Amino acid sequence: MTMKMKTLTKLALTFAGVAIVRKAFDTSIQIRKYQMKSNKVNNNVRVMFLSDLHNNQFGDNQSILIEQISEQKPDIVLLGGDLYDYVGNVHPTTKLLDWLGQHYPTFYVTGNHELRMKHLAGFKRLIREMNIQVLEGDRAKVEVGQTTLVINGVDDAKHKRTFKKQLKHVGKKLDTEYFNILISHRPEQVEQYEKYPFDLILAGHAHGGQFRLPGLINGLYSPQQGFFPAYVGGEYELENEATMIVSRGLMIQNQEFPRIFNPPEIVIVDLH
Repeated sequence: MTMKMKTLTKLALTFAGVAIVRKAFDTSIQIRKYQMKSNKVNNNVRVMFLSDLHNNQFGDNQSILIEQISEQKPDIVLLGGDLYDYVGNVHPTTKLLDWLGQHYPTFYVTGNHELRMKHLAGFKRLIREMNIQVLEGDRAKVEVGQTTLVINGVDDAKHKRTFKKQLKHVGKKLDTEYFNILISHRPEQVEQYEKYPFDLILAGHAHGGQFRLPGLINGLYSPQQGFFPAYVGGEYELENEATMIVSRGLMIQNQEFPRIFNPPEIVIVDLH
């Protein structure tokens, strides 16, 4: 190999290495879209799911995140917990929620970090004042065109007895004539979810397993699931034929370890 060829090869490898590193540590928001068909859906409905913001901010006054949300034109927005965090500045999350409540039917459940907040009741009251419905073992019907969606929600499973009581309360009273969505923070509670005939379950919490090798390892580690967790991000078909979609979340700062090949994401579920 000539000196010129060696130099070109080194340059090519250097550029390739830089490109891989940039891709690995990319923290730009990704839009993750899923399609779902059901005979309970009479017209197309776009559901947006946001989870695990942890007080992070994307642009001044959440301008980047708000622009991304607006571009997707959701019919409803569902919030899967840990939007707030018990440490840090809560203003970025409040800014986002205030805007969401003015523009979309929006529904909220707590995550484990919110349950650790000293003034949780006050924050729930604040969220309601922003025209967002907080679900605590209850449900709400939403009309989107000719389709009725039932949004069910439970508090995080940090308090297991409360979580199971709330889940049983909504699960036992499902009207299966309608399309039923469950918002619940933790994906690993699959055995509990499978007891009830939800059509779609939306969860977060796992942060995508933190480290990924696309095509090989979907996620390295998640709390409560340990190493090589089963449910960290993506679409899962449960044994009772329900679909569970797990968001990789929006948190990029205040973490002990960086996200690798695991950018923050907004989840879109298009119902047909």
